[in-house]
Amino acid sequence: MARRTPEETQQTREKLLDAALEVFWEEGVARPSLTKVAERAGMTRGAIYGHFKNKADVFNAICDRIFFPTDMLEQLREEGAEDPLGTLQEWVTTVLRRRFADPQQRMFMDIIFLRCEAIGNDDVRERLRQNAQQLRLHERELMQRAIASGQLPADLNLDLATLALGALLSGLLRSLSLLPPAVDAPGPWIEQLGKAATDLLHSEALRKRPGETPCEALFPEFYALEPSEPSDPSVRIRITEGDIHST
Repeated sequence: MARRTPEETQQTREKLLDAALEVFWEEGVARPSLTKVAERAGMTRGAIYGHFKNKADVFNAICDRIFFPTDMLEQLREEGAEDPLGTLQEWVTTVLRRRFADPQQRMFMDIIFLRCEAIGNDDVRERLRQNAQQLRLHERELMQRAIASGQLPADLNLDLATLALGALLSGLLRSLSLLPPAVDAPGPWIEQLGKAATDLLHSEALRKRPGETPCEALFPEFYALEPSEPSDPSVRIRITEGDIHST
């Protein structure tokens, strides 16, 4: 039997991931077996276990392929150098638009918000938490840059603002997953939501207050991951307990 080329191996892997996405979207993550995923792809049980250790491994691979690729985040960092607040608004708008423009992204969001039950271990939830951490830290860095450029209040509580923006964006994505199927394209309201998200950051309720407990101290795990070094060498972010600093 001839050895498969690297291209053929990659094609097989991608076909299995396509099948897994469909099966998870139809039945949830917990219920279907990997054998069913292999059958959907027209392959054997051995084929899928030749590429993935378990269901969590499959889910992680789907995350790598679909969940906001690294190149999007790097582009976000580069564009944020001159207009960080505008870039943050565009980021929110882009995330919401991708929900409509990319069918696999739409299915993935439906899985996360509507069909992602526990699967007997915490691997899947931990991966989602790590992805959310990384995104929030990039958003937080843009807020820090916006403060430095005078686009956001100097006394903005970055901990509260990061949590608030993350909660808003997650809530919006979940709400989009609950829309009727007839709503299959974004309208001008997408831009309005992006503007509303950044307007939130000017709220008096998100300002620092003397003696308040930093949110980062209450939720240390949320900020356990640091983003890679920013493209703009004039901005360096280091995170310590209870605060964030630019150097």
